[in-house]
Amino acid sequence: MILSSITYYGLTIYYRRENRNDGDRMALSLRDDKAILAEKNLRIPKNLSSSCDNEIANVLTPRFLRLCLSVKNPVLSREEWIPRLPLAVIWAADNADLAHHYKWSKSVITEYTRAMDWLISKYGSKTLAELTPAQIAYEMQTASDRTVASRVRAITALYQYEQYCGVISANPWADYRYRPTRKRKKPEQLVNTHLAQTMFTHEQLYLILKYCSDKLNTVMGAWYAGLITLLTTFISVDELCAQTRNCLCRKDSLPVYYFKLKHVRVKKGKNYTNDTIINPLKLRESPLSSIALRAWLLVLGQDRASNLPLIPRADNAKRFASPADFEKWARGIIRDIIGIDLPPQQLKSMVLNTVERNYRQAGMEEQEIRYLRGMTLTTTGANSYTEFTSDMMCYHLAQVMDQALNRIITTTTPTLEPFTHQIRHNGQELSLADPAGQHCQYRLRVKLTAKQDCIFGYQVRNRQGGLNILTELQNNSREV
Repeated sequence: MILSSITYYGLTIYYRRENRNDGDRMALSLRDDKAILAEKNLRIPKNLSSSCDNEIANVLTPRFLRLCLSVKNPVLSREEWIPRLPLAVIWAADNADLAHHYKWSKSVITEYTRAMDWLISKYGSKTLAELTPAQIAYEMQTASDRTVASRVRAITALYQYEQYCGVISANPWADYRYRPTRKRKKPEQLVNTHLAQTMFTHEQLYLILKYCSDKLNTVMGAWYAGLITLLTTFISVDELCAQTRNCLCRKDSLPVYYFKLKHVRVKKGKNYTNDTIINPLKLRESPLSSIALRAWLLVLGQDRASNLPLIPRADNAKRFASPADFEKWARGIIRDIIGIDLPPQQLKSMVLNTVERNYRQAGMEEQEIRYLRGMTLTTTGANSYTEFTSDMMCYHLAQVMDQALNRIITTTTPTLEPFTHQIRHNGQELSLADPAGQHCQYRLRVKLTAKQDCIFGYQVRNRQGGLNILTELQNNSREV
């Protein structure tokens, strides 16, 4: 029995043929310089018994890889091997488990196999980390819409399955969707059309939030705070532009702030007016995350009880900004920050898709998302037994928002500059750092003289020795 080898997309497979009483067998193995890593004895099919050993080994290699890298009983460690294996080997090992996991029909299996055969012919030797949407967009530009859609769905399903199994941490295909074209366009247009981005990535979202946070002290601070709110809540542009400053409310029993949505900004003729929301599902309380709350507390200061517009016009602080002007301004800001020139109608959908993806990843349930979006609840329990306007439910939703945004911030950059409060009293200065925390109640009392104001604070989180305080100044109150 002579030991020979073949190369399967850069992976060396050793084989030898064994003659046994019950039929010929082929022993396939993976080896290194010191030992045998994995070995399987496979029966040679009768229709291949007269073929050469090299051809038989090539036919049996996909089955050998499935046995070695099976999800249920892997011979090799998937977490160690899958990230460094080429695409062709991963597909050969996981295509059966993938079809069983997603319950694909025979027609879908045939369609995706044909799509992956094309991808393997082009990129079979690349690893999962090297295969990004930008690399294959140009190669797909000459294919038909149906073919491109099949290829995108197949590769997305493979990455999604590997992420589900814990092999890879991020799916680069999660933020991309296929959009068919009605007529043939230029090659440079087809790249953007076939793989048009439908939501912001975590890195892009962080850059936008960081840029807006640095601009809160400017004249357009309310507009930057409004963009932060859009990217962290399910409030629409039409609803946000119709709010006044006294719409920012706080729960009595818990330290959570929310917007009480009662009006919407609509266009009548050439002008915009504020209309009362008639749909009872749209009349809701939208809690704020810590990032959005700190932005509004910094912009509004102590003037939070007036009927002035929350987002005023740039030339008149007593008039409401129009949603069209705000969207045009937001698209310009996003273009300057991340270099994406969004069409006029795409901003709303990208913001909504981004917010929904972030909160779904943090564990927010379907009925909670439907309530925050102002949609009909689909289950009897959510309609009859869940009180979404209660203090505890509002507090819970704010907690989930904070967890989602904290995960994005901490995974995107390890060194986030804290939000710092300065308190001076009797020549002494106290600095309180607030690095994007969560809602936890704590009361801080500072004794002042009879003529001074009393400062109350609510602790957000104690992290790495930093005490996070949201300060609220209350005039004509004191602690004796």
